[in-house]
Amino acid sequence: MRAVTNPHALVRLQWFPPSEGGRVPPPVAQYAATAVFELGGEAEVVPDWPASGEHYSVLLDFEADNRAKAEFLAIDQVSELLVEGAAFLVMEGARAVARAEVVEAFVERGGEGG
Repeated sequence: MRAVTNPHALVRLQWFPPSEGGRVPPPVAQYAATAVFELGGEAEVVPDWPASGEHYSVLLDFEADNRAKAEFLAIDQVSELLVEGAAFLVMEGARAVARAEVVEAFVERGGEGG
């Protein structure tokens, strides 16, 4: 696993408890998963959402206070979604294990950030 070297956002994480299909936060500094953005209404109109939602690879570099630097491997596909207050689910396969809210975005709309 590599460290996040070009963060696209700072996010606040809320891990779902294992009793709700979530997990204990991983005991590592870096973590790779997929992200499904909450765009509003998916649960009502997309069968099996979030498992069937659009998944994007994300690297998370954990910091204090349930925060992490997030780097998306296909930033060109998610740059428009990365705005303060936006939310995405952290997925392990078809299972949502955490919710992330963008605290600060470091990308320009429609392109690479830095």
